[in-house]
Amino acid sequence: ALQTSVTNGPRTLALDTAGKLFLSKKPGKPWKAVRGPWKKSAVTSLTLMADQTFKVISAQGSWFSSDGEHWRPTN
Repeated sequence: ALQTSVTNGPRTLALDTAGKLFLSKKPGKPWKAVRGPWKKSAVTSLTLMADQTFKVISAQGSWFSSDGEHWRPTN
């Protein structure tokens, strides 16, 4: 089940209640699982920052992404 979703332009990231992240690049397009540097750790938080950057948090740490596909550590 969907926990939360955030949209930046045509891209939407969605977080399900199991802590898995999904990306849709355009409205109506299929969702694809996002595999990031958090490995198999569940994502616990998904937000869109004021500068339109996606931010995710897991037990492994936190990361930023401008496109929902390429992630960099927040620190």
